[in-house]
Amino acid sequence: MRLQRISIRWIAVGCVALIGALWAVTAQRIQFERKHDIQQAIQVNNNLALALEEQTARTIRSVDQTLKILRYEHLRSGGSVSSEFFDMTKGSDRGTYLFVSIVDPDGRVRTGSDVKAPFDVSDRDYFVYHLNNADGGLRLDMPMATRGTGKVAIMATNRMNRPDGSFAGVAAAGIDPDYFARMYQEVDLGPHGFVLLLRQDGRILARHAGSETRPPRDISETLLVQRAAAAGRGHYVSDRDGIVRLISYRAMPDYGQIVAVGTSQEHVLARANERERWYLLGASLGTLFVVLFGAGIVAALRRQKRVMDAAIASEALHRVTYDQAAVGITHNALDGRFLKANPKYCQMTGYTETELKHRTFMDMLHPEDVPSEETMRLLVQQGTHEVENRYLRKDGTLRWSSVVVSVVRNSDGDPDYLVAMVQDITERKRAEAEVERNAHYDALTGMPNRALFFDRLGQTLKHARRKNATVGLLFVDLDRFKNVNDTLGHENGDVLLRAAADRLSCMVRAEDTVARIGGDEFVLLLPEIAETQDAARVAQKVLEAMSAPFVVAGREVFVTASIGIAIFPGDGPEAEALLNNANAAMLRAKQLGRNNLQFYTASLNVRSAEKLLLESDLRRALERREFVLHYQPKLDAREGGLQGFEALIRWRKADGSLVPPGAFIPLLEESGLIVEVGAWVIRAACAQLREWQRAGLAAAPIAVNVSAVQFLRTDLCGLIEAMTREFGIEARLLEIEITESDVMRDPERVVPVLRKLNDMGVRLAIDDFGTGYSSLAYLAKLPIQTLKIDRAFIASMDDEANELTLVSTMISLAHSLKLTVVAEGIETEAQAKLLKLLRCDLLQGYLCGRPMPAAECLPLLKPLSREDAGQKAA
Repeated sequence: MRLQRISIRWIAVGCVALIGALWAVTAQRIQFERKHDIQQAIQVNNNLALALEEQTARTIRSVDQTLKILRYEHLRSGGSVSSEFFDMTKGSDRGTYLFVSIVDPDGRVRTGSDVKAPFDVSDRDYFVYHLNNADGGLRLDMPMATRGTGKVAIMATNRMNRPDGSFAGVAAAGIDPDYFARMYQEVDLGPHGFVLLLRQDGRILARHAGSETRPPRDISETLLVQRAAAAGRGHYVSDRDGIVRLISYRAMPDYGQIVAVGTSQEHVLARANERERWYLLGASLGTLFVVLFGAGIVAALRRQKRVMDAAIASEALHRVTYDQAAVGITHNALDGRFLKANPKYCQMTGYTETELKHRTFMDMLHPEDVPSEETMRLLVQQGTHEVENRYLRKDGTLRWSSVVVSVVRNSDGDPDYLVAMVQDITERKRAEAEVERNAHYDALTGMPNRALFFDRLGQTLKHARRKNATVGLLFVDLDRFKNVNDTLGHENGDVLLRAAADRLSCMVRAEDTVARIGGDEFVLLLPEIAETQDAARVAQKVLEAMSAPFVVAGREVFVTASIGIAIFPGDGPEAEALLNNANAAMLRAKQLGRNNLQFYTASLNVRSAEKLLLESDLRRALERREFVLHYQPKLDAREGGLQGFEALIRWRKADGSLVPPGAFIPLLEESGLIVEVGAWVIRAACAQLREWQRAGLAAAPIAVNVSAVQFLRTDLCGLIEAMTREFGIEARLLEIEITESDVMRDPERVVPVLRKLNDMGVRLAIDDFGTGYSSLAYLAKLPIQTLKIDRAFIASMDDEANELTLVSTMISLAHSLKLTVVAEGIETEAQAKLLKLLRCDLLQGYLCGRPMPAAECLPLLKPLSREDAGQKAA
């Protein structure tokens, strides 16, 4: 009995011990699994936040690039961005943009997609911000109802500067607020989970939340914003609204945004709670089984078996996780020797696990990235270390990795071995390097851009000051490059720019810098030149190189260059001044006929200032109604009767001074204002014809000069049709004059417009005939009615027999083509008599009448006949 009691006692003790062990193991298992599920959820949230950060950053970079392209197009086109370009920009990323637009410096939106009428945004925060921040970059605002479209959009904006750095307006894009929400909709984080995109001030831009979560719009005072501002990325536990959540966040300081992912702890532990109930039920049943049946030993054996089975399953799970992990995992001895390596790490390095066991992790690293003894000592002390380094594959290729190393300690707390988690980040590093390159190099030519050039120029000038050296700066601008873009298209224009860049690069020394600072503008930085003439010699080599033809789209294109030279220190003590003075010298080279070089002189700044002032006044002249039309009569060569007028534009400034046409008409062409001013001239001529008709006068036809730019950039036919309809005049009373050079610049595009105008009844004339290069065979194909002989031939006709023969031939040629001939520049009776003998049809010049205001033309006009007056009245 005693033995039995002892046995029972030991059985009871064993049962109690077994029951106690059973509940202890159950509690530990529950705690372990809850902790494991929470850690796994945190890792999932961290990975999801990283993925959403990269996806959101990619979208914001795309928006930033779109705004830069829009800003570049706005500056390149002189503010005349086409509606097709806006539509193309809006549609370049389907679903992102509600609209894109340009905000003028005065705060008005006149152009853009979906802009039906101009509207004012000068009071909007983003406009005020860019107006007052010259260096402001991309800005994202809270969703707002936009004016003009009425759509709610996240406003993405960027400042636009003129070449001189002054405010040129704002490039704006409206992002659909639902765009980011749709991006996050595929993420399911349970009924209390959420994904947030918010600004660093705590205001939420986009959200995706579970069915039972409604996050507020402003969380600026929360721990999330504070942690993101302090740490940039991480995770924490929150119980802000009574629900415990695991929140991971990543800040994007470059864009002022934060991505946050939150999962409720209840959702994370749902399965663990379910397993807990089963564990408790099992422990209770086990306890009941031990107590009721007293089979402590059997129960203990069975329980031990179940525990062992669980341990085996856990080990199997660990092995599967280790082998199938998406990152490399290694175990290393404290001296660096490899103890174990999972398949992913072997795949990354190209070595087998057996080969790795004969190496150390130091053997795998780039020599510059091998950790020092101090670093290893700190690792052992702190227990973990995170680093990015370069490693060598077995085939010798060099790649980047992100490594997190942790120290595993034994039961005594002493360091036992190291565990490393290794992730290949080579592609990310390449992307970062590409971003860095794009920030400092021109995307089209691969040359240094304006930012990198100014950095090198600043360093060169500092070095030159210390050594008392001379520095040369060449400002190179391609002549008539706009014509290439207009005729061959921008894609072929880019081909020409790359070819020009290659030629410039061959002109300099290894220590020199060639940069593209915008459009067709390049600069050559020549440090430590021996004398000023060295810069001139380089410039002459550039002129010679550029004079050779370029082959673009299968044809030869001739583009020369104008070069301005500034020398440090005499022409400017600082980088900005030196570049501006080289630019002024380049502009002087263009004024002197292009395809030449000019050194900077102080007087050039005065000329440049005068030109800028004149151009500024010119841009406001139209709205101030400072332009007027004068009319020069054209008379019948035989009978002397009035046959028509030529409308000539005059500019009378507000102070009463009259600007000569030669001073401002080239500026109109250069600035692109010729399109708007040319349309005004046509409208004013039509209005004058109607005014004469209403006064009962037989209106004589009016000829209007039209440039090639108007033919190529506007709907000229639509404009003239609208004007004749608005003022109720016949199309035959309007004559369009275009020079033969303008026709031959792009005949494939100009001639169809001429034919359409001819079909409308508009008369057409070739102006300044004889000064261009058109062939007679091509002239016969043009739908024209009038040929105007240039005044240069008329002026020398009296003294040069060859000129007289040439004029006679021109008149005979025109008559053979059934064209009316007009001689320009008639100043003497002798010229008029001679032209009459040569059977010239019409005369125009000071002898026939100077250009005069419309009121002075009235005595030349005849009253309407009764028949014509009746028709007008009807």
